[in-house]
Amino acid sequence: MQLTVADFIVRQLIEWGIDTAFGLPGDSVFPFLEAIEHNNKMKFYCVRNEAAAAYMSSGYGKIMGKPALCIADAGPGSINLLNGLFDATNDGIPLIAITGQVPRERLFTTYNQSSNQNAIFNEASAYTATLTVPEQTGRILEILVKKALSERKAVHLSVPVDLQKMKFTGQILPGPVISISTPKVDFSLIKKACELISRSKRTVIIAGYGIKGMGEEIAAFAKRIGAGIIVTSVAKGAVSEYNPHVIGVLGEAGNEMAFKIIQEADLIIIAGSTWWPEKFVPPAAKVIQIDINAQHLGMGKRIDMAVMGDLKEIIPAIEQELTVKADEKWVEEIKNAHKQRESFINSFETENGYPIHPARLMLALEKVVPKNAVITVDTGNHTLWFVSNFRASNQDIILSGMWRIMGFALPAALGIKTAQPQRPLVALCGDGGLMQLLGELATAAQYQLPVLIIAVKNVSWALEGYKQLLEGYSLTGITFSDVDFARIANAVGVKAVVIKKAEELELLISEGIHANEPILIEVPTAAVPAPELSRLMGTVNTFKSKNLKPTFISI
Repeated sequence: MQLTVADFIVRQLIEWGIDTAFGLPGDSVFPFLEAIEHNNKMKFYCVRNEAAAAYMSSGYGKIMGKPALCIADAGPGSINLLNGLFDATNDGIPLIAITGQVPRERLFTTYNQSSNQNAIFNEASAYTATLTVPEQTGRILEILVKKALSERKAVHLSVPVDLQKMKFTGQILPGPVISISTPKVDFSLIKKACELISRSKRTVIIAGYGIKGMGEEIAAFAKRIGAGIIVTSVAKGAVSEYNPHVIGVLGEAGNEMAFKIIQEADLIIIAGSTWWPEKFVPPAAKVIQIDINAQHLGMGKRIDMAVMGDLKEIIPAIEQELTVKADEKWVEEIKNAHKQRESFINSFETENGYPIHPARLMLALEKVVPKNAVITVDTGNHTLWFVSNFRASNQDIILSGMWRIMGFALPAALGIKTAQPQRPLVALCGDGGLMQLLGELATAAQYQLPVLIIAVKNVSWALEGYKQLLEGYSLTGITFSDVDFARIANAVGVKAVVIKKAEELELLISEGIHANEPILIEVPTAAVPAPELSRLMGTVNTFKSKNLKPTFISI
């Protein structure tokens, strides 16, 4: 059967289970969009900026574990995809980008919108290629998808517009395109790990993204060996933070209790994490790292032992081999640290000042958000407060972990909603981040995607301001003019409300979560530094929207 190259690509991707696409029309992708239009098995969502298409694809991949497609025109359209591809690649998320390209005879010339796309996309993706003849299509597409799935990164295909329209006889290959096997566990290493655990009295587990889907097993393991659990930001929700062994996070969003506990540890088990703050790890403590990916082991940090394999296989094997009993004194210290964190978080329940304290907002959100919800979180000062103070209990928390994009939360939420429409979904956005892709409010309205958008408004680049102060710099470029997000949202068809007092938070957030349409809640907040930054600064600092000079306050 003769198909155009564009038709073949669409049909082959659908056969392999890739049925959702985000993007913008442009003359170098018209044939490709036409192929999607004529195939009712692939759904296309039109965005307002190509960057949003890539963020939607990344969010989709983070929740589904399989790639979505993002599509962009040649030239500036393709360049707008880059941040989203960097996000997916850095966070280990499969994503497929297809970009149009100028006709082949105009490649690498001064023709308008001509660029060396493969050179541009090389660092952001595991694989980038340009189709040059129709006969390459099937093989290159197979390599592309296999790379995305096996390496769990973004991949990119550039297709000249003249080639998209050409016909050829291609064979659609049946799925699945790849079966991924896990590395075989070396059980001699299990015994050595057990020896280290048995000799230790004060163990801490740093739980990363790799523990998702096995939170109960990690919690039971921690109880068995008497260990404290510190979660990384991307692992929030994998283990209930109400578990008495969980003591919070480390780093900029950390807390004093977690810092104190890890400083006293004699063994640290890094479970499924590529990131941990090495400066917090005491030099005398032994470090065991467990990860399914050999490339994640060590990564320039000190480890005493590495065990490669699936945590779902390794943790039960360790438990079966162990005879050690938990150190009761250490467990008591862990539980006391957990209680201190609880007391700190709960102390903001009566913090009803205005603008709203960010900790009060996080407490209100925690109270009313369902356990089956998805929360996407932007990058900014509010992120630190969320990671520090929101106690996740089985919700899926989605953020830009390594690349740390601003403007990620809203489009990521929209992408996730297309994949899992029945789940409650909250996009927690800072005002700085929301302004970067404000047009996607119109996308939410166009497709009537029921997402609650919380605009955390402190009228400043607060996190950068605190870092400037912390590093001894003057406050430069930190404040900006006020934006009426509620009015803008209403103008594009999204219902919106402004919080007038803290006592309204729970009711309005609950109503927004359960609405059957997109809702925006604007929350004027104080620009208060998160606990770890406060500890480092020695004071607490807030920026007032009416007063550009920082005002020091206490909480």
